[in-house]
Amino acid sequence: KHNIEAPSLYNIVITDGNRLIATRYSTEPEKEMRTLHYTDKMSCHICEKGLLHIDEPSEKRTATLIASEILSEEKERWKEVPQNHAVYIDQDLNVSLFDLN
Repeated sequence: KHNIEAPSLYNIVITDGNRLIATRYSTEPEKEMRTLHYTDKMSCHICEKGLLHIDEPSEKRTATLIASEILSEEKERWKEVPQNHAVYIDQDLNVSLFDLN
């Protein structure tokens, strides 16, 4: 209607401090233009000087990171959010994916 030809891309993260939802959405999903990843089976703790220390993968998840790019060399710790999906992380760190189509 308005002769807009460029796709709209939405990587949006919303949280209330206990739960989080993040989207990876495009009006042209057949074109891979943006990525979104989250960590799986990650545990971490805050060490001295307030720095985040990532521990070896464990079955008990103590943290989940969301990022547009993989942030560590351990690529197997990261899962890609599919195009036009949202990832929801609840207060117990359970992860669910939802199709936005």
